[in-house]
Amino acid sequence: NAYATPFDTCPSQAFLFQSAPTQIYGVNLVTGSTTLLETDTGIPGNINAVGFDFTDRYLYGYDTTENRVVRLGQDFQAEVLNVSGLLGTGNHFFVGDVYDHVYYVYRRNKGIYKIDLAPLDSDPTATLSLVQVNSTATLSFADFAFHPDNGNIYAVDTNTGKLYSINRTTGVTTLVGNTGVTGSFGAAYFDVDANLYLSRNSDGKIFRIDL
Repeated sequence: NAYATPFDTCPSQAFLFQSAPTQIYGVNLVTGSTTLLETDTGIPGNINAVGFDFTDRYLYGYDTTENRVVRLGQDFQAEVLNVSGLLGTGNHFFVGDVYDHVYYVYRRNKGIYKIDLAPLDSDPTATLSLVQVNSTATLSFADFAFHPDNGNIYAVDTNTGKLYSINRTTGVTTLVGNTGVTGSFGAAYFDVDANLYLSRNSDGKIFRIDL
């Protein structure tokens, strides 16, 4: 097997994954401009729920077409990972991110799940386990992101525009406030200054929230 090389450093641009087959764009969060980076990830399906792992410098995502977890290095080629328990959830995951070398995914009415990525450090073929954090998931999120300082998950409800904070350990959800905008925010990012960015699917507009 050939394994991708991780990114040399943390990328300065955000990544946007769209369509099937997946197209990957680089996003300048300051200007909102996008650059097409890759049109062929090596698999025909749609990759969603993408997050960057600061520990090993890989991108992790969910192939919603084949119901499997993948990771991508600096060549943007997808490697399929061995993960037990995925089929038992009965659902695909479109919402996800990585924090502290753990990949988290969310599905409404199913809950929050996590996958410890540490076994890959010593064995790229290791079998990972999908573990349920909680089963309470009534809110409609199109994506979420981890706060760089407090480690909580932040997401905006598609229907109400309300911003929520979620404890990654317990899954307890706390209302932060109303953003004043609604829509399906299919990509969420934090910068190093803890500003939250949201990209709206319907028109591509990017919003910034100072927490």
